[in-house]
Amino acid sequence: MNKPLVTALSLMLGLWIFLPEALAQSTFTLHFESNSAQPLESDLTEFHQWLGQQEDAGKTSAFLVGHTDTKSTETFNDQLAENRTTAVAMLLRDLGFSDIAARSFGESQPKCREQIAACDRLNRRVEITLMAPIELTNYLLDTMSEQVFFIHPAQSNMIKGSQGTVLEFPAKCFAYANKTQVKDSVRIVLKEYYHANDFLARGLTTTSQGRLLTTGGTLFVSGTCDDEPVRIASGMSFNAFFTGRIQDDLMKAFMGKSLNGLIDWELVNSERLDFLLPDLAQSLDRTLVVEAQKAAEDFIRSKGDRSGRKGYIDVQIMVNDRPTRLLYRPFVPSLVESKGGLVIPQMGWINCDRFLRSKETLVEVRTKACFLGATCYLVLPESKGIMPAYSSGADGEVIFPNIPEGEPCTLVVLKRTNGTIEWSVCSFEAGRPVPEAVFRSGDELALKEALKSVIWEKS
Repeated sequence: MNKPLVTALSLMLGLWIFLPEALAQSTFTLHFESNSAQPLESDLTEFHQWLGQQEDAGKTSAFLVGHTDTKSTETFNDQLAENRTTAVAMLLRDLGFSDIAARSFGESQPKCREQIAACDRLNRRVEITLMAPIELTNYLLDTMSEQVFFIHPAQSNMIKGSQGTVLEFPAKCFAYANKTQVKDSVRIVLKEYYHANDFLARGLTTTSQGRLLTTGGTLFVSGTCDDEPVRIASGMSFNAFFTGRIQDDLMKAFMGKSLNGLIDWELVNSERLDFLLPDLAQSLDRTLVVEAQKAAEDFIRSKGDRSGRKGYIDVQIMVNDRPTRLLYRPFVPSLVESKGGLVIPQMGWINCDRFLRSKETLVEVRTKACFLGATCYLVLPESKGIMPAYSSGADGEVIFPNIPEGEPCTLVVLKRTNGTIEWSVCSFEAGRPVPEAVFRSGDELALKEALKSVIWEKS
């Protein structure tokens, strides 16, 4: 299958900005002399060399973040940081960039806190992140959804999000990257996504290696202590209680990972297979593992429990055109087993999902509405899933594979050009012709208002 036509995602976490690896590789930092808005000449030389390496990445938009050292007054530094981003924006415009957004933080986000000259030099900076146009749109749409909580790691903690999500952290569950236990106050950032328009505004989809997922909600959770990222300690976990409408015993926890420029969802603690024949392990690929999981899910639905030898389920799948028996043991507790919550081994992108089940014939949705530079999503309101477009390789046509025939669908097309966003939203049934796209244009707020019409059907 061809790569999906969705660009890499970016995270703006309120006042502090963290970039995932995909975008961090597209970021360059310019430094400045004290009280100056003119970048250092040595940095500019390296910047032009770096920029030349980014030309083939399709990143024609830029997001700037300006900072200062702690010299002078807070008011002066706020203005100086803004002057620095303005100067860099003018530089980028001269280089052909027309779609630029910026934020300035003055002295409030130092990169180095020691009171020495070397730290001051590091703090006088503008961070330049290059993005594809639609990335910048998603970036700006998602700036207001964070919630911040402060908890003490020595004791158990429970936090509740504005949309009803509950997170339970056990005592002493946080660690630094070097595995040292965290003892001081931890700053937890939570973002909740339960509605189709929230997913679209953030550029999120619900697929796992091309398979459509039915979602019960998506979360982003991160933690820091004294501005240093923290993680869940090895062997520990926390509980996440979702408030999505779909709550059945097949919902599982999936973690998000960057794949081909979008977030792909991977089942937590991937299922384990014990092989009745030792040499069979070498012949199984991921597709067969998924088949084994589906067979086990069918067993669960028919039997209503997970009985078997030490929790294993005897399943049968086809391997090399021969029926083959396997012992399958799911690691992830279901919503029913964990009383409505899921056990999560690490912070990051978290999805409460199950693979889409349908008795209908699966069809491909094809359209040419996704013109060059546009990003397309297919929303399935009844199944509560969103799929990215895949290139068919035929005259600009894109496809959405394996959609249940007759399923109500909403096609959303987004494009950003020179600061203006164009979008189209049209509905139809899978298996029928896709209506011709009618485009509107406006800014991020107008788009967010338009996306409110895209909703999940009530269960």
